[in-house]
Amino acid sequence: MKKTIYSEAGELRHEVYYDDENGVARIVHYDLIYADDAREFLKILEVLYTDKSPKLLLDDSSRVSAAKMDKETRQIFMGAGEKLGIDKVAVFGADPMTRMMSKIIFTIAGKIDSTKYFKTEDEALKWLKGEAS
Repeated sequence: MKKTIYSEAGELRHEVYYDDENGVARIVHYDLIYADDAREFLKILEVLYTDKSPKLLLDDSSRVSAAKMDKETRQIFMGAGEKLGIDKVAVFGADPMTRMMSKIIFTIAGKIDSTKYFKTEDEALKWLKGEAS
C-alpha cells in the first residue's frame, strides 16, 4: 500500500509506504509538514505496521526543512513513536535545523536512543537493518 498526499492544488506533498524488500516503512517529504499531514502519517503507519516486527521507519527529509514546523505538528509527532510502537527511526538528508528540531521531539518522546540521522539513504537502511552502527 502506497499512500500519496497531495495539496489542494494537486501538488505532491508526501508519500508513505511499506518497503517489503527492506522491511521498513518509508515517509518521503516533498513539502513542509503540517498537523494534518502528521495525523495522516499516523493513520497510514498504523495500517502499514499491522503484523510487522520490528517496526522500522525510514524518513527521507532530503527535500524539506522542519524549521517551520508548528507546535501542533511537533506535539503530534512526540507521541507517535510510542503510540505506534516504532522500534527504530532513521532520518536521512535532513538539514541542520531539521535534525535539531527532530532531536528535540524524539528526546521529549523518549525515542532519542532509537533514532539516528544519516547523510545517505544507504547508511540509514544499513543501520535500520542492523548492518552498521
